[in-house]
This record gives sequence, C-alpha cells and structure tokens, in this order.
Amino acid sequence: MLMTSACQQMGFDGLMIGRISRDVQRRWEASRHMEFVWLTDPFSQRPEADLFTWVPPYSYTTPGIFCLDVPSCRSPMMYESIQDMPHYLLLYSQYQTEVYTPSNIAIMFGGDLSYVEAEKQFAAIDALAAAANALDKAKESRWRRYRLKKAPVHVFYSTPACFLRALHEVNVTWPVFSNDVLPYTDSPGRTWSGFYTSRPSLKLFARYANGVLQHHDGITGTSTHEVAQDYANQLSRGIASCELAVVVYNPDTESLLTYVRLPVGRDIQLVVTDPDGLELEHQVLPVAPHRLGVPERTSTAPSEIVFPALVPPLGMSVYKMEPGIPAPNVAKTGSVRDDFLELEQQLDYRYRLELDPTSGLVTRVHLLGRNLSLGLRQSFAAYLHEFSTQAELSESGHYVFSAYRNAYQLDEQVAYRVLKASSSSCQCAGN
Repeated sequence: MLMTSACQQMGFDGLMIGRISRDVQRRWEASRHMEFVWLTDPFSQRPEADLFTWVPPYSYTTPGIFCLDVPSCRSPMMYESIQDMPHYLLLYSQYQTEVYTPSNIAIMFGGDLSYVEAEKQFAAIDALAAAANALDKAKESRWRRYRLKKAPVHVFYSTPACFLRALHEVNVTWPVFSNDVLPYTDSPGRTWSGFYTSRPSLKLFARYANGVLQHHDGITGTSTHEVAQDYANQLSRGIASCELAVVVYNPDTESLLTYVRLPVGRDIQLVVTDPDGLELEHQVLPVAPHRLGVPERTSTAPSEIVFPALVPPLGMSVYKMEPGIPAPNVAKTGSVRDDFLELEQQLDYRYRLELDPTSGLVTRVHLLGRNLSLGLRQSFAAYLHEFSTQAELSESGHYVFSAYRNAYQLDEQVAYRVLKASSSSCQCAGN
C-alpha cells in the first residue's frame, strides 16, 4: 500500500498491477473486482487519496495463445500461419468481457527479453489486428464456428495512458479496496517473498553506497550469483576507497533527516562538522553485542559514531570528521532501568512506540500527526529450512519462499538494550 500511496501523491491517476495471487484473482474475476478504486490512505478518508487500479487477466506479458515472439514460444508458429489467431483474439476478448465491467479490453503484448525479431513480430501483430477487424463484416456462421458472439470489434495499438483514460470516461461505479495485495503467491506453497530476506549482506552494502544497485534484480537480491558477486565487489572497492568525508545522498523529493552510523575505534576523539562548517553534536556508542558475533564481520571497531544528517531533496550533504580535543559522548554501561522505556519529552513528531518492559515487544503505536493510537501484537516466528518431498513445491530461493509446514513461535520475550544519552555521557540499560 505504501507504493500506491506514493504513486497517488506523485500525481498518477491510475495504476496497472503486474501480478496478484491466483486465489485472490479467482475471487475478483467472479465478482468483477479486477478494476477498482484503491483507498491509499483509508484512515484519512480523503477522496484525493484514491487511486484507480487495473489488474491484467494473467500477467503483463503476451497471452500464451498469441505466440508471436521466439522466447515465449515452446514451438514457434510460422508468422504466415495466423488464419485462426484472429478468432482466438476475439474469443480471448469476449472472455474478458465476462470479467471486466466496460467494453474497453486491454491485451498485453511484450515481456522479459521480448521482441527479439521485432520487425517480424510487429508485422504479425499488424496482420492479426487487421484480420480481427475484418471479422466485423464476416457472416454469422463464421462466428458460430469458433463459438463467438458476433459483436462490433475495433482492435488497435494503445498505451496504458490511453486505456486508463477510456476507463475514466465510462460511467461506472467501481468497487472499493482498502487492503493490500502482498504477499504474491502464484501457486499453493509458492510465495514470492524470498527477496525480502535474500542476500542481506549485499543489501547492507547498498545502504552504505547507494548508486550501483539500481536495477530491480540487484536491489531485491534476485540477480544471478555471478552478478551479485560483481555488485558486492564494486561496492566493497568503493567503500574501501572513501576518504574521511561522509557524503549522504537523498533520492527522495522531500528533505531527509536521518542518523549516520560509522564504526570507530575505542576512545577515539572526533569533531564532526556539517556542510556549513558548524560543529555537530554526536555520540559514540558501543556496537551491539549481536553484531560483534557475526562470523562475516571483519571490522575490529568496538564503537560507532552517530550524528544527525539533514539532506535536501534530490541532493546531498557532505560531513567531515577530524581528530578533536573535546571528549566524545562515550556510552557508559549502567544497570537495567525500565523507566528508560518512557520518554520524558516528545522526540519524534510522527509516531511514538510503547514497549512492554517485561517482554521487550511493541504493544502500541501512536501516529501523532493524526492523533491516532493503534494496538499492536508483535511476535517472532520461524520456518524450518527443509527439502520438500512434494513434487508440486519448489525449493525456497531468492524469488520464492516455499513453506512446507506452519511456522513455530519463538520465545515471547526478547533481549533488548536501551541507550539513553545526555550531553556528556550515555547510560546503557540491558536485558
């Protein structure tokens, strides 16, 4: 839903989804819900936050019955042998009229690695469209031969913008949807959520040095092994060659206030200056114990320096770190104190979290800008990694997560550490 809200705020008046889960699609086809108005911000109930959405009947690729491109054809047809294809085109279109509300039907053409022989393929599409339009004048018997209902037909090239405009001009009351369509499942037991957890080290690299992993298969971790290795090599060399000046880039269209964390040595004394040369308040905190024990960790730095960074929209800010005389705000270990979980003053104008001091889990979220409080039940669960004996289930990988049995709940108590800083020191509580 975050993506749909972003599309709406960027000024889009429509969204075309590539895929949804097959079970959801079957329900929506039966109820003519494949076109709907998505409430991207259901809490505010603002009409301007609504976004019209259209779901294709299968995918964003060419339907299998129109085999015009070499990679999509298991047994490529001769481009001249298209006598029956216009009837299949109309049959496919009439099927869609039983699923979609208006008479404007979109048939997707293209896909990954398509148009290898583009000149021949477009010539075939031209011939297919012309033959389908000519059927408008054909006799009734020819339509019945292919179990078609004779109806006016006009097939032509179009674009998503033109198609959505035609739908907007239809006087139809669309269904309303305020939920989400994730996760995506293409068959029982095959959930497309593997990319949420695949290649975490590479994704951490991308957070430090954004700029190389702009391709969708790179940033999600679904690229091939060799490509992922090359990405990691480039990012590693780039990070290793950086000087002691921190460049923070903001790809968003709004100003970004974030905190920069960098590993530093023990008892180090640094002065951090912002782009205007003004000294910034900073803290040196101990590295979390669970990060010290990561087998792949090669750094020996026991601490991290943390300072705030304000970055303009679509811009960057440069921060410098130099040896300094002032003593840093080094964290000191103290006793466990539950009152650390309660803030004395408002530190964030967007949200506020309530934690259960016994379990360490989040129990409530306050959205301060909306004066809204939401109860939350947080839990941790795990799936056992095992090989499937079921032929219809594939192994989990960087695309698909396959669950062979239900998850089991982990401990209802979590270990947590709370750092509470002051102007000269940082007290540490742990559990």
